[in-house]
Parts: sequence; structure tokens; C-alpha cells
Amino acid sequence: MKLTRYTEKLRNLAEYYFREEKALSTTQRCCVSLKKNELSIVCIDHHADMNNVLLLEKFKYDEIKSLPLIMGGVVKQYQLTQTPVYWLLEPDDYQLNLIESMPVPKNEFKTALKWRIHSLINYPIDETVMESFELPAKKNSPQSPLIAAVTAQKVKLANTLNIFKDCRFNLVSINIPELVMLNLSALHESDEKSTAFLYFFEREIIFNISNRKTLYFTRRINIPFSHTSVIDYEALSLEILRYFDFFRSQWRLASPTRIIVATDNENVQDAAKVLTERLMNPVEMYVLGSTILDEKRRAEISGSYLLNYGCLLKQSNNHV
Repeated sequence: MKLTRYTEKLRNLAEYYFREEKALSTTQRCCVSLKKNELSIVCIDHHADMNNVLLLEKFKYDEIKSLPLIMGGVVKQYQLTQTPVYWLLEPDDYQLNLIESMPVPKNEFKTALKWRIHSLINYPIDETVMESFELPAKKNSPQSPLIAAVTAQKVKLANTLNIFKDCRFNLVSINIPELVMLNLSALHESDEKSTAFLYFFEREIIFNISNRKTLYFTRRINIPFSHTSVIDYEALSLEILRYFDFFRSQWRLASPTRIIVATDNENVQDAAKVLTERLMNPVEMYVLGSTILDEKRRAEISGSYLLNYGCLLKQSNNHV
């Protein structure tokens, strides 16, 4: 099963931006993400034997109105006008809801999905941009795949898209962390083991379960803290184990034994150690095993730019 089917659909989240096809670089690619007054950019020049990292940097800014100046300067300095750009959303930028399959004709699917999703968002459905993709069906309902519905508020996307356009960024795709994490875990899935991937954000974790490069389950977990502002790993472990049980019972696959953790804001080595004790399986920090990056770049990317780099892994036979 190719990973392409997940990410191609998300291109429509920015469909009004794609007005014409442009002759863009076939080897260079760039990922941009925005969070907490910080712009992260990773640009690479991809070749079969080496990924040459052209840009690996974070830029601080105080106000959104200063972004065009920063981004315009980056485009000019690194000559990125012909480089395809991928925008990686932050968890606060969108929602992802897993819903049961809807038995409606194909031409009525989007209308039914809007009706189903309107109660799950906190803004009017008319202000929503929405896309979806399918996850594997559960064993007890093989003809009814789960639907992952991705929704975002139009105005939040439009403001940033306008900045990209003004700065001459050639946006070709919008991506989300759940699918980027799948790109990354797929690099390690050359066997039949299931993978659990936990990516720690400031107050929540995105939790994926995948098998053979296919995403089966994803969930956001609010990080439980004790009264001393220390992570309650006992509560977190119990929640993870409940999802393992759900995965095993619904898809009749073994619980994940390859468990990996990552973050871009602090070291999660302590988390890996504590979770290893509680989950009764080794929990390891994510390591880029790619041989097409030099050792220094691998360390930098793994520590601070992992999701950005994962966004640049094309979902084709040549890459993942």
C-alpha cells in the first residue's frame, strides 16, 4: 500500500492556491512550519546518494506582520523562487477526527461528511476547509474503512497562504504531523512488526500506530501532569496500553513492539526510559537511519527539525 494516497488528498486543503503549474526544481524541496513566533525551514537538494542540506534554520519573530520580511529575505538569499515548498501545519492549526464509514453514494460523500463533522468543530461549517483519507477497515467490518477527516478554519490558512504568495514561495502541498510521522516510521518498517510513534509537543502527544507503512490509528493525547508539573507517566502508560488493546482487538494485529518517541523542543530520553519500564517493551528515541545524510546533519535534524525533514520524504518508490 503506497503512502501516496494519504498525502495527495491533502493538497486540496490549499486548492485555491494552485492556480497554475510552474516549472519547479525536480531535486530541491523545502518545508516550512510556523509556531510560537518561530519560523522553521529545512531545504534540501535531493540526489540518489546524498541529500545536500541547503538550509536548516529557525527564525524568531515578534509579530506576524514581520514574517513577509523574514521569508522574503530567505527566498532571495537562498534563491528559492523555483523550489517547491511544503507547509507543515502545527496541531493548533487543524483538527483530525476518526469517524466510522458512511454508507452514502460517492457523489454525496462530501455533503455527508460535512454534516457529520459540523458538531466536532467550534466554528461554522461554511468557514471550514476539509479533506479526508481512509484508514484500514476493522476486521469486524471489512467493507467499512475508517475515515480520517482533517478540518481547518479557512481564514487561518488563507492569512499564511497570502504571505507565502507575496514572498514568492511556491507552495505545492500542505501536510500534517500525523502523516509526516508515518513517513518517518515507514523508514523503519521493513518487517511485520507494528510501530507506535509518540511525538511530544508542549502539552499533547500525537500517537500513531502503523504497520507495513500503513497508518492504522492516530490519536492526540493530552500530556497528564502531576501537581508538581511533572509528567504522570503512570497515567500516560495506561492510556497507551488501552490504545494498544483497541488496536489489537479491532485489527487482529499484534500490539506494537517497536515503540519510538521524538520531540523538537526538549530531550525525551528520560521519557523513553520511564515508558520502557511501564510498557514492558523497549522505547527508543527516533533515529534517522538514512545514509544519504552526513552524521552531523542527521543529529541536527533528529534533534530539532525531524518533522520538517519528514515532510520532505516523498511518498514514492524512490524515497520511502
